[in-house]
Amino acid sequence: MKKRLALVLSLLALLGIVCVPVYAHIGSDALNNLNDSYSVRIAEVFNLFDGMATDDSADRRYSFVSSDENIARVDESGIVSAVGEGDTDITVTGTDNNSGRTSQKTVRVNVSVNNSVPIAHRGAFDCAPQVTLAAYEKAFDMGYNYMEGDLRVGKDNSLFFYHDDNLLMCTRYKYKSDAEIKKLPENERQLAEQYKNLMFSDTITLENRKDYPILSGDDTEFYPVQYIPTLDELFACLKEHSGDLGKFLIHIRSGNVSNEVITRICEKSRDYGLTDKLVLIGNLSVLDYLEYAKSVEPDIGVGYLFGKETADNGEITSMFSDAIKTAGKNNFTYVMFNYEKYRDTAKGGSLVPECLTQNIISAHKAGLKVICYSMNTYEEYLGILD
Repeated sequence: MKKRLALVLSLLALLGIVCVPVYAHIGSDALNNLNDSYSVRIAEVFNLFDGMATDDSADRRYSFVSSDENIARVDESGIVSAVGEGDTDITVTGTDNNSGRTSQKTVRVNVSVNNSVPIAHRGAFDCAPQVTLAAYEKAFDMGYNYMEGDLRVGKDNSLFFYHDDNLLMCTRYKYKSDAEIKKLPENERQLAEQYKNLMFSDTITLENRKDYPILSGDDTEFYPVQYIPTLDELFACLKEHSGDLGKFLIHIRSGNVSNEVITRICEKSRDYGLTDKLVLIGNLSVLDYLEYAKSVEPDIGVGYLFGKETADNGEITSMFSDAIKTAGKNNFTYVMFNYEKYRDTAKGGSLVPECLTQNIISAHKAGLKVICYSMNTYEEYLGILD
């Protein structure tokens, strides 16, 4: 999970860093080994010194300056982050530690646009407790414009955002297996098992939700205690950042959802001025409710979620075809492929299904936007683009 965070931070958090001359310890042949130019896509990160051995005792050191930080920025290790479309020059200066003599090479970096955007799945949940206001505030701070969260209906029919069926996510043990929980100290084990047996829809109400705070875990930065956010609280947060918000995806789960719940979401979207910023997504089990949402609020986005574990290329293509037909029939805007199911169960072969790119193109030709969740490495992302 920390690797995912490192990737996201590399892609996005660097957008706010001011570039100044910095240094890296690399061998004396570094300048000669640099390419004259580099062509990359927005959000790509690469190391100018990739493949070159670092040596803290090297007799030369290097500094870097980008001529346009709105296009590409570079850190003290020669790592370049592509942040905007266009061309920029990065000047690399080598300094001899003994004589003070310098030499330079300027490389051209061309950054092109792609038609994809990263989505903060459950907010910046590798940085803050997932699906909390802190996670979404952090996502905005990191530069995300698209985010996702799971709608849940409480025991008292109040609307909240929360991911899991049970309340284990409220503890620090949310990612531990049953076997790992059994090895915890007695008091911690009892707490974890107690929360695992508490179901959200049978427990949480507007009145008692603060009795179940969501704690920072070992995988997140430390945050003050967070609470399960209500729909109103999260919508207020989104409204505050509406100028930076592209879309917010609301995952509708089968749970206690009803036409009345969908109506309340649509009404609240109007109250907060977020109707054109929201996309309701769900699978076949909630298809009727997604259709109903379009009848209540035609301007709200709707997406159809599909996927299957261990699917081969033929099955994926068939699922895409069915999803495209379903979306077209119901005037949906998005289809959402559960790539995570494929990745987590794939046995050998390509990490990205060979047919995925072509199926995405087919969906685009049908006028649909495609969401692939969740892709956690840049290699997976490039697998689709290629």
